[in-house]
Amino acid sequence: MKKRLSILLVAAILSAVWGYGHAQTADPAAAVEKRQATMKRMGGDLKAIEAYGKGDGDESKALAGAQDIIATQKTLAELFPKGTGSDAVPGKSYANPKLWADWDKFLSDNKLAEQKAEALLTTVKGGDKTAIAAAPADMWNNGCQVCHKSFREKKPT
Repeated sequence: MKKRLSILLVAAILSAVWGYGHAQTADPAAAVEKRQATMKRMGGDLKAIEAYGKGDGDESKALAGAQDIIATQKTLAELFPKGTGSDAVPGKSYANPKLWADWDKFLSDNKLAEQKAEALLTTVKGGDKTAIAAAPADMWNNGCQVCHKSFREKKPT
């Protein structure tokens, strides 16, 4: 009986995890707007960190920005419900539909970005202004862009 209950519990957890990243959203346009607003906020966080490193910003804003990036990276997959790609919301979404077909790669890329975010916070806490000023570029180039290169379509010019 215990073995059967354990198997059912594992099956339920796996089903929930699989459905989590593959769930369809009721309002794709709203999901895209939320995703884009979150990405813009994280861009502002990176600017606040860079400004602090260059001596033009505030330490508390830099720390809060780094912490926000970490927290957001940990829940980023929630911002990509199925049905919010460029095929479903053309002209608004730039998420390549292959993202959902290669969900494991997306999660792996996001995990790398999480690690970069943790390093970013460590750098901000370290106090070396030169390193702090350079850290946002490392996060962007070697964290954010890893996923963007694979799964973000270019905006038309």
